[in-house]
Amino acid sequence: MEELFYIALIGGIGYWLYRAGKRTGSRKGYNVGRRHGRRRQK
Repeated sequence: MEELFYIALIGGIGYWLYRAGKRTGSRKGYNVGRRHGRRRQK
């Protein structure tokens, strides 16, 4: 049971880091995607 928790924790951190890095990497694109949801669905 504990293993599952750690796997989820690591996965969540990795996913958060991926999203954070993507946001800082392309701030303009992220903002555009946020304003116009249809234009950037990724």
